[in-house]
Amino acid sequence: MTGVIIGQHYKDNHAESMNDEIIIQLVQCLDEKTFDPDSTSKGIEYYVADVQFKNELNKIKNYRLIWLFEGERLEIIGVINAFRVKKTK
Repeated sequence: MTGVIIGQHYKDNHAESMNDEIIIQLVQCLDEKTFDPDSTSKGIEYYVADVQFKNELNKIKNYRLIWLFEGERLEIIGVINAFRVKKTK
């Protein structure tokens, strides 16, 4: 991966618990893991992962990250949405 593009959809409904910095940290948690597409629409594969993350107060928080791969060599992650969840899948 050489880059991350963050869509702004999360700001409409999840701005109180989400920001670009948290999203970058969640994306870093995906490193070296493999994922199968969760869904496909118009030839685009979408991925979903539940990520546990410790915040600055050392409290564990659960998040859901929805993304796709972009770029000529699929080297860019495009984050579609990210939000807090009570329980992970």
